Amino acid sequence: MPDKIISGAATYRTNRGQTEWFLVRSQQSDRWELPKGLTRGGESSVAAILRFLRENTGLRPTVIEEAGRASSNDARLIFYLVRGDIGMTDGPIFIEGTWFTYSLARRRLSLIREQRVLSQANSVLRKWRTKNGNRSH
Repeated sequence: MPDKIISGAATYRTNRGQTEWFLVRSQQSDRWELPKGLTRGGESSVAAILRFLRENTGLRPTVIEEAGRASSNDARLIFYLVRGDIGMTDGPIFIEGTWFTYSLARRRLSLIREQRVLSQANSVLRKWRTKNGNRSH
C-alpha cells in the first residue's frame, strides 16, 4: 500500500451565474490537471490541499466535501470539492491556473482518473446545492 498521500482539489467558482472549474498546468508537461500537493508529516489531507492552494495559486479556498479517491503506484490520492471564488491572497502565485466551464475542463484534463474526479465533484456540487437550496455557491 502506498505511503504517500496526495491531496487534490476539484475547485469551482460561480462567475456570472456559470460554474467554472480551476485547472493548473502540470509542472512536468504542458497538460492541464487538477491542482494537487503532497501532505506533510502530521498534516491532514484537508489541511494539505488548503495550504497548497493558498501557497501556490493565490486562492482562498473552502473545502465543501470529499469528491473522490484514487491511487497510483506510489501514492494514495484524495480529492476534495473546493469553493475557490472567495477571493485572492496578496502573495505570489507559483502555478499557472485557468477557470474553465465544466465541459471544457473535462476535455482539457488528459488523465482519465482526473476526468472521473471532476465528474464526481460536479455531481457532489449539484447534490450539495440542492440540499442547501443555493444555486450560486
